Amino acid sequence: MTEIDKLAFALNQFAGLSEDDFKMSSDFWLVKNYKKGEFYNLRGTVCTYFGFIVDGVFRSYTIDEKAGEEKNVFLYSANGFVVSFKSFINQIPCDYFTQR
Repeated sequence: MTEIDKLAFALNQFAGLSEDDFKMSSDFWLVKNYKKGEFYNLRGTVCTYFGFIVDGVFRSYTIDEKAGEEKNVFLYSANGFVVSFKSFINQIPCDYFTQR
């Protein structure tokens, strides 16, 4: 099963998106590989992608300035979606970092 096939299946399961509906959107999807430690989205930037994780794990986190510690906010795993939803939908800067 290709990455795009896995995405189509996940969208069908998650949102009931039919195969025909997915085909209409297929030109908008692209495959991007992230290495461990690479950022999907940075704090203070607008999230412009709605991602699907084929393999691996992503995390969203903030930095506690006083303690100098990272605090995980969300974890995203394989066969799930990754997005800074509020930032993506409203096209406003994100409040946290998202990293593989």
